[in-house]
Amino acid sequence: MNRRTETARDRLLEIFWPDAEPDRARDSLKTALWSIRRCLKTAGVEADEFLQVSKSTLRWAADTVVDAMQFTELAAGDNGSSTRAALDLFRGDFLEGDYDNWAVAERERLAALYERVLSRVVRTSKDTDAAQLLIARNPYDEEAYVALVEAELQAGRRSAAVTWIERCRKALSEIGETPSESFEERFRSIIRVEPVVADALALPFAGRESELGLVAGKIVDASTGHGSMTLVHGEAGIGKSTLLNRVIHIARENRLRVLQVRCTNDAPGPFGPWQAVFQGVDDADFDTFVRAHGGDVATSVSRAIAAALHDPAIIVVDDVHELTGDALEIFVSLARSASVTHAVIAGSRPEGVAVLRSRLHDLEPEEIALGRLDRKNLKWALSQALGNEQPEVLDVLYGRSGGHPLFFTGLLNALVNEGALRREGRTWQLIKQIDAELELPDNIRRFIDARLQARGDAPRAVACALALEPAANADDLASVLRFDESTTLDALDDLLSLGLITQPVVGPQFAFAHDLIREVAASGLNAGRRALLHRAFAQRLAASGELEASLRLARHFQAAGDLLSASQAYCKSAHAALELNAAQDAIERCDAGIAAAEKLERTPPRDLALAKLYRTSAQAAMSLGNPGEAIKRAREAVTAARAAGDIHESSAAMLDLSVIEGAAFHISEQESDAAEAARTATVSGDAALEALALVQRASAARRLGHREEALADCRSAHDLAQRCERPDIIAAALEEFVRAHMTWWSFSEAMESARSGLDAARRSGPSAEAALRIARAGLWYLLERLDEAQAEIRTAMLAMDEAAVRQRGPLGSPIHSLPVIRFVGCFMAAKIESERKRWDAVAKQLEGATALTNVAKLPRFAEALSLLEIDVMLRRHMSGDDESAHARVAALSESSFPQDTIGWSDCPELAKARDAARGRRDDAEELVRTALNVLEGNAHQAPLESDRAFARLAAAAEEIGAAAVATRAQERSRYYRSRRRAAAGTAWGAETRS
Repeated sequence: MNRRTETARDRLLEIFWPDAEPDRARDSLKTALWSIRRCLKTAGVEADEFLQVSKSTLRWAADTVVDAMQFTELAAGDNGSSTRAALDLFRGDFLEGDYDNWAVAERERLAALYERVLSRVVRTSKDTDAAQLLIARNPYDEEAYVALVEAELQAGRRSAAVTWIERCRKALSEIGETPSESFEERFRSIIRVEPVVADALALPFAGRESELGLVAGKIVDASTGHGSMTLVHGEAGIGKSTLLNRVIHIARENRLRVLQVRCTNDAPGPFGPWQAVFQGVDDADFDTFVRAHGGDVATSVSRAIAAALHDPAIIVVDDVHELTGDALEIFVSLARSASVTHAVIAGSRPEGVAVLRSRLHDLEPEEIALGRLDRKNLKWALSQALGNEQPEVLDVLYGRSGGHPLFFTGLLNALVNEGALRREGRTWQLIKQIDAELELPDNIRRFIDARLQARGDAPRAVACALALEPAANADDLASVLRFDESTTLDALDDLLSLGLITQPVVGPQFAFAHDLIREVAASGLNAGRRALLHRAFAQRLAASGELEASLRLARHFQAAGDLLSASQAYCKSAHAALELNAAQDAIERCDAGIAAAEKLERTPPRDLALAKLYRTSAQAAMSLGNPGEAIKRAREAVTAARAAGDIHESSAAMLDLSVIEGAAFHISEQESDAAEAARTATVSGDAALEALALVQRASAARRLGHREEALADCRSAHDLAQRCERPDIIAAALEEFVRAHMTWWSFSEAMESARSGLDAARRSGPSAEAALRIARAGLWYLLERLDEAQAEIRTAMLAMDEAAVRQRGPLGSPIHSLPVIRFVGCFMAAKIESERKRWDAVAKQLEGATALTNVAKLPRFAEALSLLEIDVMLRRHMSGDDESAHARVAALSESSFPQDTIGWSDCPELAKARDAARGRRDDAEELVRTALNVLEGNAHQAPLESDRAFARLAAAAEEIGAAAVATRAQERSRYYRSRRRAAAGTAWGAETRS
């Protein structure tokens, strides 16, 4: 509009980014210029021919047609053709949504000119289209109603004519006026329409005491001649008008004059409600007054109104956001002049607040932002409306409405209309159960829908899309709706200005102001259009490759009817949840994917998707410490993988089952499942998977006491891993080598595996290094090198911290998850401190292990913790220790787990014998004999630290005088300790580099 004129860059910064930091404003201008140049190039023109840019100025050089200027020229014409051309050219308000001063002024000028053109057409040609357009902007224009009523009567549509008559009467009644005598005389014979029945229930005024008190203070000030300007604003239906009506009531009680003005979007003429207000306070003819003061109508009208208020008064102007053009100018001028001695109170919805702040900033108006009502206030209001308290009704209504007064009242009356609430005497009673997801009544739905449509189709379409994908940003919305950038951003600005959406400080870029708005927006599309949008969102999210978006991706695929893609995305999202250690979320996502896949016909891709979902959910169940559920799901994975005919997936599923069986200490099942996994991996040619299966079979063989089988499987796994060049599997095989060798006291081989294993683990990553170091700590413990064992554990803990940062969440299998490694590390540290009798340090380490609840509740891990706690209490022998130990012993079950580096050589039979001996119970001697037999068998199968176990039993037998048992236990303790020391050789207690 300022073409061929040089404009300073600084001037543009002042107009468009007045509140931004200088550097930020300059960056914004640079971005805007880049966007303009890009648009020009896209249109196939040379940008420099249109936009000339220097370091200090900008100039639009092209001879460009501007529709706003064309419209002004055509509207000034006095012939029918130019008038029609002007109407055809007008497509909406100038730069709607832009509230910079220059844009607002131009928009209001053009809007007023448009209304004058419409009025001219109606009066000269009785055009019904022009009449309807005029009423939409100025609902007080009687001539427009006359044109429409006459047209309907001529067409024989009597009921439609009645509707226009009633609409005219209602519009004028809002400003205290009635149709002219000629209007009533002409249409007196038309039958009136009965008024709409009001709601059965209404809430009393509640929850606005502080706001009311603030405004009441303004009333008191006005009564003494001290004026003020107050702006009350909030989202539609929040209770602005209710508060203002209360204010008016208080003012009248205080004998103040009240000037009440209600603004509407269909007010007649360019002056809105002010013509009626003027005529109500001044005897002069308004049209004559306007002609006499044509130079500055707004100031003259406002001063005339203010001058007529001789006594202290309050001026209450509701819905100021509806004012535009001259009508807005009159309000601003009136606020300036009247607020000196009178209380001026304006009510506005969100879309008007920015303009009012800008126009009234020098008055520094007091702002009252109305929020939603809290539960306490609504509880009181509801009890007053119903005549008693109804907690169930309050819960449902508050949950659905979020404290929004209009929504709360609408839902309340919906219960009455549905027959859920019935009047009984002076109270209302709930006579049937109500659903927490109470259906939204039609009147509230229409109210919200009207707000969504207030600025046209584009904002409503954007709202509908945002309801389907709440995390969408502007680019996402533009892409799925196939809108250009400008249309999308304008639509978002409209929704923001209407208060329908917000821009949260954290989280998604946009959010709905209320869940019910999102609900209505989501239902604003037909099923086909909704499915298309879901598919478009799914395609966009899939292209992004973001793991965090996988759950949204799954839901969009499901809503679009692509159940196979949905199930695959649910599996991916479950993996994302596991990375964040959100195992329960992972299970729920897997279950959603399973439910989606099971709706499909059986095909290999469907069964393969099910197998992956069951595998992932099994891992999640194990992470939650639920081995029974994990095993069940892992078996389902095997079944689905076999049904899919995918031998690789079958091997992987069987391997997972073996790992989970091992974690649950179902050792025989672990061994057979691992053997099956190894066989199928061999058939499929997957050497890496075969190596992992052999590691699991070696672990099972070690626990079952099968030394040669365990070592053979470790060697085979190690060789395969080396051929595959997989340092992670090499480290796992060598870790198992360390455990196997130290179980049977092959210490030199164990130390060699510990050295080479650490190299492989470091190449693999911090998780593998942590697991290997914990195994090494066990080796140093058996070699009586406790300082080295402790150092190993400390380094392992640091590696786990690094792994948690780098990898997030568990490793590939439940038995080697970070929580399991950390638990074993804490447990091992507690055993070391126990040998040194540092009881406080023992308690600290046990507390760390117990805090890992999902690991600590696994049966074998829980038993190991209890046995170590019992051992510590019986050896510490402080006050209360014996009683606490006895309570823990009573909770132990019979020994069912083999000896392992979890629990070591301790067992329930030993704990029970020691407890009975300490308590001098009658069955103590029998229990120590039983324990001796169990320890003999355990030591033969897995020596480990059996010398310590025999020493503990010998001490217990001595306490009760069981000499034979004590002697035998002492002999076995000395024998195994001498063997262990001999097997260690020079490594016993000596410093060795790692």
